[in-house]
Amino acid sequence: MKTLILYYSKHGVTKKVARLLNSQIVDSELSLVTEFDGDLDEFDDIYLGSPTYMGKLNKEFISFINKNRDALLNKDVKVFVVGMAPENFPVLLESHFDKEMQEKWMIRHVGGGYNFNSMNFIERFVVKRVSKYKESTEQLNDAAIKELAQ
Repeated sequence: MKTLILYYSKHGVTKKVARLLNSQIVDSELSLVTEFDGDLDEFDDIYLGSPTYMGKLNKEFISFINKNRDALLNKDVKVFVVGMAPENFPVLLESHFDKEMQEKWMIRHVGGGYNFNSMNFIERFVVKRVSKYKESTEQLNDAAIKELAQ
């Protein structure tokens, strides 16, 4: 059984989760969703990961799902959403994944983090203003990541 892990990551936390999954799944390939040009038919299981910014998933990630919707609905798909506002996950789920996707796919919030070292001045300023964090932090949900990997 061959597994593909596709993700988008701007500041590194989603990339970290993708790498954790890759290390736990035998015979898996890892790629940025924006760089994948292979054939989805070659894979039995597909993992899709996106960060959350301002209450939305990454646009390239959503574009990939929309473009490949039919092929993905015929696969065992697991989605990992990374973000520091787990309370917004139900709204994110409803706004980005239709009913059929929600029924067929395992979609989990896996925690999040802020990596201030990878942010530009404006991003740091906004995050510090709207969050309670003034330093880089990570709060990953190890149980959710383990559940996805099984």
